[in-house]
Amino acid sequence: MQRAEQDSLSHDCGVIQLSAAAPLFRGHQRLVFQHPGASDLLIKVLRAEYVAAKFGPRGSFHHRQRRCREYQPFLSEIREYLVACARAPRCLPFIQEIVGLVRTDLGLGLVVRKVLGREGKAAWTLDKLLTYGPLDPERQRMLDDCLAILQDSDLVIDDLNDCNLVLGIDAAGEERFVLIDGIGASTLLPLKSMIPALNRWSKRRRIARLHAKLAARG
Repeated sequence: MQRAEQDSLSHDCGVIQLSAAAPLFRGHQRLVFQHPGASDLLIKVLRAEYVAAKFGPRGSFHHRQRRCREYQPFLSEIREYLVACARAPRCLPFIQEIVGLVRTDLGLGLVVRKVLGREGKAAWTLDKLLTYGPLDPERQRMLDDCLAILQDSDLVIDDLNDCNLVLGIDAAGEERFVLIDGIGASTLLPLKSMIPALNRWSKRRRIARLHAKLAARG
């Protein structure tokens, strides 16, 4: 079958074509693409290298035995988003909105709402903001508020760093920090979701490490 016919078939089946597009961001685990049909949405897909390493023949037994296999991170992230909706609604403005799932030619994609900064451009990460100097008192307060709300919530956070916190603009035109990655558990046994005290302790450690890193940057 010719490539044009394959592309046509994929489109007819509702599969979004991403393989010919350049990703906006590259992470260790995922690639992030602009959604071709909606300017305010992004699509996160798993990197082929990550899938091969974790779930291929040389991957660990427990990874390969998971029912969702490589899509376990998506399941974990969606579960924590549902937790926020049900039990921790104060967190919703501080975590990236999940819109749904789509089929792509790179595998299943997680669709999320794009977090925008000033002038409608992609929100800057905390890491990028700090290249221009320390946060001013107002933005430091915003960061502290964000971290405090995440700490006090039921959310499980597996990664918290200056590259997955961004300074976005909400619908009212106000700035706020938003966690765009890292929610959900990566372990086989979801102990932190089962033991609230362990979850709170883990988040305190992650927040303390983040504060230490920011202090070291001056």
